[in-house]
Amino acid sequence: MPKKSEFLPPPKPDSHPEEAAILTRIFKKEPLITYRDLLDKYKSEVSEKQALSGLLGLFTAYVDRPDDDPLFPQLMQAKQAALQMEILSRPIGGNLSMPETEIQILAKAALKSALVGLPAGLACYFTCYAVATRALSASGNALSEPLAERILLSSANQNALTQYSMQTDSIFRNLPKLLPEEENEVYVGKSAGKNVSTIVTMDFPKTLALDGGGSLTNFDKAILNGVSSLLIAGTIYFTIPMLYRAMIGSENPSMREEAVQTIRERLEFMRHSTITLDCTEEAAAHFIKEGQNLQSLTFSQYLLPMNRMNAVLNGREVEAYFLIDTPPLFQYASNKRQISLVDMDLLNVHFAEGSPLAGASLNNTPAIIVLKNYLLTRIEGMKNPNNRLQSRKILFTSIYEELGEPSPIKQRRQRLRNYTEIYLEYLTQQNYISGYSFTRTGRVVDGVEIVLDRTTRRPAPTPELTLPDETNKGRFKPNKQKPRKRNMIR
Repeated sequence: MPKKSEFLPPPKPDSHPEEAAILTRIFKKEPLITYRDLLDKYKSEVSEKQALSGLLGLFTAYVDRPDDDPLFPQLMQAKQAALQMEILSRPIGGNLSMPETEIQILAKAALKSALVGLPAGLACYFTCYAVATRALSASGNALSEPLAERILLSSANQNALTQYSMQTDSIFRNLPKLLPEEENEVYVGKSAGKNVSTIVTMDFPKTLALDGGGSLTNFDKAILNGVSSLLIAGTIYFTIPMLYRAMIGSENPSMREEAVQTIRERLEFMRHSTITLDCTEEAAAHFIKEGQNLQSLTFSQYLLPMNRMNAVLNGREVEAYFLIDTPPLFQYASNKRQISLVDMDLLNVHFAEGSPLAGASLNNTPAIIVLKNYLLTRIEGMKNPNNRLQSRKILFTSIYEELGEPSPIKQRRQRLRNYTEIYLEYLTQQNYISGYSFTRTGRVVDGVEIVLDRTTRRPAPTPELTLPDETNKGRFKPNKQKPRKRNMIR
């Protein structure tokens, strides 16, 4: 039972005073009671009709606030949390990634956190809304709900992940080159014979001591791709093991504590880092549809706008993350239709019994995860009919650079080439490519040539994405920017 000081008393009713008085007495005892629990525990005191009337009388005027009201973001967050709790606690034949008891306790913790400082009884009001919304959705009636709530509803029927999302735009490819507190001018293309660039500024947290240092890495790109894969599948509420599954394509992988800690540190770094994109030149060149007819287009946001929740269940700590807005780089890439989707099974390397490599595998270390992401991204570029890229060659030097090892020793070079060969062999087995061959400069093996033909799997079309980008508009307002140095990136 939370402290009474955490919640204000219910507001005075503007209608149905008798029913509201009954609920007020209950909310004084149980400020966080849900609508279902109210009808179950107090059915001798209040009927369903009385409960609905009392809730309308108490809270309709209270929650009916304009978008610029200071309480509006917190009320919307509580509304989202109630929907998520209803969905995850009572799935409609979906595929739960965590035991139901853990989901329930985490969802309740999220709802409680969102309601602190608000009137007692709002948990009942919002969970009543969630029950009614799901009933409408199940009946096939159209909902005039914000996009964020529609994606929450879609997660009720979410199946296992089947597609892996990769952002292929210039900014995402060059993330590790972005310098903090400088204006990074990233070349994104040409228009009317002139170069078009987007100015990117990054502000990284200085208070987090991380092994990865105060910059972004190519492993961070794999994490961001994993988050976007979950998001496309309708999941905005996830644990680190769920994210790890989305990054490696395996249904039930084992995770060492070291891997959990690495991903946790990078998530913390990115959810405290801010990014500002000045897309004015892209808007003028009509590279971004939403930017047409605008004289300037700039937006700022946390790199991963999400909350972290911790709860203790049966003596064990459970940790989860909850996306509260669309990640800005994912929104940018989707606006430009520069997202590639591939089958999730392309990440989960396993060979058929008759294969010469039967029994071979790749341990999903950060380096292997980055290697698979890089090779898939390069091959997707080769398959894209709109891409002017003609070469089918991937240099080993580019692989070493991507892995952050520009000058590996001889044994390490051989090992990385072996990893590359194993993965390309697997992609061939999966009919994603037709084959590959090693290339040489003189006697030195310097890269691989990818063989594609009409029978190989085509890149999946960029989906019509339904994203939670309506609820928290304007949540982050950047500080006034001081003059920055200019860093040119091509």
